[in-house]
Amino acid sequence: RIEKGYLHVGGDTDSTTTPADVGFPRLASRPGDFIGRRSLNLPGQTQSAQATGRRQLVALGSASVLPIGAHLIENGARKSVGFVTSSAFSPTLDRPVALALLENGRQRLGDRLNAWSEGEALAVQVSPLVSFDPEGGRLHG
Repeated sequence: RIEKGYLHVGGDTDSTTTPADVGFPRLASRPGDFIGRRSLNLPGQTQSAQATGRRQLVALGSASVLPIGAHLIENGARKSVGFVTSSAFSPTLDRPVALALLENGRQRLGDRLNAWSEGEALAVQVSPLVSFDPEGGRLHG
């Protein structure tokens, strides 16, 4: 799931996450009614949902499996700019993979940050959300 960028609702999302934050901007604009439409159209929601600096779901590359909940810190800074939402070792890729909600995440691809947890800083690199078969060739044969 993590290698393909498939999110776990409630684990990789929170009460402030919108479809656009996790890579599904067209879901909110589809015609007709659906569960959750009213929440996306509440007064003030549209403005906050389009605010700059929103946390977006991205993948992280690292040398070890990251602790879930680790804060993402820019080198030399003390402010958290996001956090790890899912993390595991991928036997398919033969390396650790992780997902995170990161401020301006999609604009930060390639950036190097630290994942801070329990007094330890682990180096990470921001990566595209899909780490395995991004074109879907294996799935669609």
